[in-house]
Amino acid sequence: MVRISDLSLMPICDLVAIAGKVFWTMTSLHVAQVIGNLKCGGTQELLVQLAGQQRQAGLRLRVVVLSSPVGTGYCDRLRAAGVCVAHLSPGRGGVGMLIWRLARELRAFKVDLVHAHLRRANTLAPIAGAIAGIPVIGGLHLPSPSRRGVDGLRDLAESLALRAGSRGVTACSDSVARDNRDRLGSLPIATLANPAPPAPPIAMIETGRAAGRDASDPVAFLVVGRLAPEKRVEIALSAARHLLDRGIRFRLSIAGEGSEASCLRAFSRHLGLDSVVRFLGPRTDISRLMITHDVYLSASREEGLSIALLEAMAHAMPVVVTPAGSAETLVDRHVGYCVAMENAEALAAAMYELARDPCKRCNLGRAARLKVEQHHRLGDWSRDLVRLYERALAGRLPSSISGGLRPDRAIF
Repeated sequence: MVRISDLSLMPICDLVAIAGKVFWTMTSLHVAQVIGNLKCGGTQELLVQLAGQQRQAGLRLRVVVLSSPVGTGYCDRLRAAGVCVAHLSPGRGGVGMLIWRLARELRAFKVDLVHAHLRRANTLAPIAGAIAGIPVIGGLHLPSPSRRGVDGLRDLAESLALRAGSRGVTACSDSVARDNRDRLGSLPIATLANPAPPAPPIAMIETGRAAGRDASDPVAFLVVGRLAPEKRVEIALSAARHLLDRGIRFRLSIAGEGSEASCLRAFSRHLGLDSVVRFLGPRTDISRLMITHDVYLSASREEGLSIALLEAMAHAMPVVVTPAGSAETLVDRHVGYCVAMENAEALAAAMYELARDPCKRCNLGRAARLKVEQHHRLGDWSRDLVRLYERALAGRLPSSISGGLRPDRAIF
C-alpha cells in the first residue's frame, strides 16, 4: 500500500501509473466470469484473450472456477494478465454448498455483473446471483444438447436456471443462438461472434513456416482441440491412412488431451501411422505450432464457432473442416475446404490437394488471415461485449445496439 507521505518521493511516472490504476479501478465495470473448469477448450482460451483486453475495454475481471485447479496453464495466463482466479469445489456440502460459496464470493468482491459459461456455471451461477443480489447472464458456446438420462436432466436444469435467474444469454455464433432458441423460450439471446486470438505479423509467420524447410519436406497437418468423442479425431486418423496409401509424404500432429486420448493412440497404432502421427498432449504454445505447420484440420461433428479454427486462420493456415456449427459459413473455397462429416475419404481428398500444391496453401492461408482480420478482431469483440454488459445491467440483454455490432457479427 502507498502512504500519502511517500508520494512526494516518487518519480512523476510512478505517480501517473498509480493515478491511472486508481482511476481504472473506480471507473471500470467489475465482471465475474464463472466457468466449470479450466481444462483445455476454446471457452477457456476466450477468457484469457478477454483478460488481455480488460484495461482497454474498461473492465475489471475476476474468474471463478467451479472445480479444483488443473495444470493446463490457463490459470497462470489469467493471473499474468492481472486477473484474480478463485477455485471453488463442493466439498462435503455438495452442490448446495458450492452455490452458497459462489454467492459469498460474488458478494465479497462486489462485482457488478456475472457472466457464466458452459453448462455447470450456467446452472449454478443464476441461483448464486439471486442469493447475492447480483445480475447474471449466461454464455452459450455449443449447439443445443439432445441427450437423455442423467445428462438430459442436467441440460434441463441448465435451461430452467437460465430462464428463471438470468437476464439473458450470449451466444458465440448465430448457429448456436438458433440451435438453443427453443429450449430457452423467450429469454433474450445476444449473438456475438467469437474473435480470433492475436497472431504475429504475416511476414513473421511465413518466415517461420519456411525456416529450415525445402520443397521436398513433408507437408505438416495440425489438429488442435479436446480429444473428445464429438471431435471425431479418428476420422482425421483414417484420412491420414488414406493419404499414406497414396504415397504422400506428410506428418500429422495432434495437440490436446481428453477422454479419447488413449483410444486414439491405440487406433493410430492399429492403422500403422506411428511414423507420421504425433500426439503432442496439452500445449500452451499453440501459436508456435501453427507457425511450424502448414494446414489446420478438423473432423468435428459438434462446434459453436471454433477458437482453434479462427486462430489457425489468423496464422495464415489453409483449413480443412467439416460443416459443424459456423464452420460452414466461415470456410469457403477461398480459405480452404469444407467437406462432409464422417467422411474420411473426402477429408483425405482435400488433404491430398493441399499436400501437392504449396502455392495454393499460401494463397488460401493469406485469404484466411484477411477474413478474420476483417470480421473477427479481438478489440472489436471486447468493446461490443462491454456494451452488452452495460445494457444487461440496465435491464435485460438488448434486442439491438445502435451503431455497434455489425450485422455479420451479431444477431439478437
